[in-house]
Amino acid sequence: MAKKLVLPGLRPMEAVDSQSPAQRLELGLALSAAGLLSAAQKVLQALVDHAECREAARRELLIIDYTQSSGLLEEIAPLCTEHRAQEKLLDSLRLEPTPDTRWLAVDALVWKKGGHGRTLFFFTGTARRNLPRMAMLQRSFKGLGCNIVYVRDHQKLWHMAGLSGMPSKNPHDMSRELLALHTVLGGGDVLTAGSSVGAYAALRFGLHLKAKGVLGFSAFTDIALTPQQLVDYPALQGLYDHDPTLAEDLLPLYAQAAQAAQAPHVELCYGAAHERDARHATHLSGLPRVRLHPVADLAEHDTVKYFQGAGQLPALMSQFVQSACSSVQV
Repeated sequence: MAKKLVLPGLRPMEAVDSQSPAQRLELGLALSAAGLLSAAQKVLQALVDHAECREAARRELLIIDYTQSSGLLEEIAPLCTEHRAQEKLLDSLRLEPTPDTRWLAVDALVWKKGGHGRTLFFFTGTARRNLPRMAMLQRSFKGLGCNIVYVRDHQKLWHMAGLSGMPSKNPHDMSRELLALHTVLGGGDVLTAGSSVGAYAALRFGLHLKAKGVLGFSAFTDIALTPQQLVDYPALQGLYDHDPTLAEDLLPLYAQAAQAAQAPHVELCYGAAHERDARHATHLSGLPRVRLHPVADLAEHDTVKYFQGAGQLPALMSQFVQSACSSVQV
């Protein structure tokens, strides 16, 4: 089955001048969300004098400026072997290659820390603009003494259908590709982390990659749902349409790993006042090596944003790495 990338709002650039300001704003936002920052700037810059679009265009241009000035694009390399598919996508958008087009529809983005063999795989959630989020995360991650691999999901299938830009099409093959990358980066300990949908993937791939530790922010822990339950989880419908057997309850998987003395150290951060997130976190609370970090009175799903805003993310990440890599399975 061919990979179906979800890149909403993208369309060929050739007719942009004939479009209304609202249509051009929509395209500029879509280009920015896809990481095509240079193209987005050209579209949005022409809108800063349009009264109806001025505020949104200027706000997005500030986000783009922050992402570019962060140095992220120069520091991180995209992992891609399927260059022909990427070239076809650029051609369909009528875009010439620029430094930032290397990132288009590529799921694995790599930052190598010289002299370190430890690798942290961070699985992103479904945030529309994940490049600015990654630029902010990188500020907290650079001092951890790890190589960092940001794993995105352009198929919107909960990271269960392989890496875009690479041949893998299932979790097994994707795990082999990630482990091969880890070996190239130096081997050593593996850690996984993620937010929301990405936290579910971090937990799943924490087992596949034999990680020393898993850190989840507002993690989903059980997505094996009945048809009646699925109605309340519309973001899961695509995965169920693709392959419902990929949607699993993590409790028996982690219980089995614990019994075999192969379970990673797990830390789950969530808002105690967010009913769904609290329910998913406590679903694993009876397992050994699982540590919960409820934030009292927090009802937001975006716990990464909370810890960043509170200035606590670097210390939280450092403590997690230290605990995971020094813990011993019993």
